[in-house]
Amino acid sequence: MYYIIITAFIINLIFFTIYLKIYNKNLFFFRYFKSFLVFSLFLSSVCLVVKTYNFILFDLTSREILIFLTVYLLFFISFFLTTPLKFIDSPTYLMYEKIIKNKSSSTKMLSKHLKSKRVLDIRIRDLKRQGIIIEDSENLRLKKNFNFTISLIFFFKRLFNLKSEG
Repeated sequence: MYYIIITAFIINLIFFTIYLKIYNKNLFFFRYFKSFLVFSLFLSSVCLVVKTYNFILFDLTSREILIFLTVYLLFFISFFLTTPLKFIDSPTYLMYEKIIKNKSSSTKMLSKHLKSKRVLDIRIRDLKRQGIIIEDSENLRLKKNFNFTISLIFFFKRLFNLKSEG
């Protein structure tokens, strides 16, 4: 059973590393997802050819295949969700850094520090570049295709009573 988990992890790690090398650490969900699907289809085709011509030394049961696919998808989601943490300083991290540096800090000082780092401007620019939000005059709104996606995410958050912080 462990070999299934390790194999799923290694395959995701290989995909993830190749993706970041090709796209120079620019992580856009739809491009990442499409690339993952193409990679997975290629991998599935290779596995099908190997199985068809009996090049394989072991045989997986239906249960093991289902476990592999589940773990494979969970690793995909995990890699995607943890990547921005490696390349973007979050407001929480910047506040923590400022408080540690100064031993303490007022709310006004933290607010000034975040404004000087332009955290919100950078994030808005990134969301526009990814095509997630659009700007009308002074207002920001989600693109139409994201209303469903965001609604689905919030549905699952409410359903499973999930909290997100930071």
